[in-house]
Amino acid sequence: MTASSSNQPKDNPFTLQCPMLTSLNYNTWSIKMEAIMDAHGLWDSIEPPTGVVVDEKKSKQARAFIFQSIPEVILAQAAKKKTTKEVWDSLKSRYVGAERVQKARLRVLKSEFEALQMKESKTINDYAGKISAMISKFGSAGAILEDEELVRKLFDTVPKRFINLVASIEQSCDMESMPFEEAIGHLKAYEDRLRLRKASTQGDNALLLANAKGSSTHRIPSKQNSAGGRGRGGNNNQGGRASSRGRGSSRGRGGCCGGDSRQEASNSNKKPRDKSNIRCFECQELGHFASECKAKKQQDQKVNLAADEEGPAFLLTVCGEVIKHGAPE
Repeated sequence: MTASSSNQPKDNPFTLQCPMLTSLNYNTWSIKMEAIMDAHGLWDSIEPPTGVVVDEKKSKQARAFIFQSIPEVILAQAAKKKTTKEVWDSLKSRYVGAERVQKARLRVLKSEFEALQMKESKTINDYAGKISAMISKFGSAGAILEDEELVRKLFDTVPKRFINLVASIEQSCDMESMPFEEAIGHLKAYEDRLRLRKASTQGDNALLLANAKGSSTHRIPSKQNSAGGRGRGGNNNQGGRASSRGRGSSRGRGGCCGGDSRQEASNSNKKPRDKSNIRCFECQELGHFASECKAKKQQDQKVNLAADEEGPAFLLTVCGEVIKHGAPE
């Protein structure tokens, strides 16, 4: 039967298991061991009341409790101590250090704690883990970081994206009584909301960009097809459109028939065009272009003959008749 079970109080049916000491948990270990030995009535062997003689049997039992909760690498050194108080003090000196060394270590830890700053790329969970690690370090050095100090450090060193939340909490909550875990919960909830909003915004932007690209892709072929349709339509004007086309071309070019000549030259190797619907701009008759009008050619010949007979004179053509105006007498 182990020491922990043989010395168990009769009115307590539960077994109190001693924690194992490590290089990082001395502060926690010492608190648990003090509570266990006090529950068994053995703590007086380490810190006896004033004027009370330590019971030798209780001292041996407390020593056995300590031996079964320390690693084997330091068991040989602790076994050299004869009393329980000597064993306890030697462990405290080994893990906590002398008072001067302890103060120097605390100064280093405080500087490290003050230098903590949350980076933009980190999450609240990452930063809270760093602060929790500092709590353990301070505890191993015999110091305690209070919740008020931890909450203030957390709110003062988060990135600017949390500034609205921090300002709201400072105005509506009591910072001195807020637990550290509650402060972390507020920041994590706000961080999740920001992440969801960012994801929604990125999704909307991607959808708008995709729609814009799709619209641009569909517009370009439509323009090409429209241009091609106009080009083909211009080359295939026949029938009823040919009449308006012929008249419009004549007027747009100032009555010059060069455009019609070029068109006929380009079509000389093709099938003769149907001119039954073509109206001449000169004589208003159907069946020929203005460049082919015989009436116009005859009129031009008369004008030329009159100019040769009268010399320099001003000729006016009105309704097909030539009126000659000579120089004033």
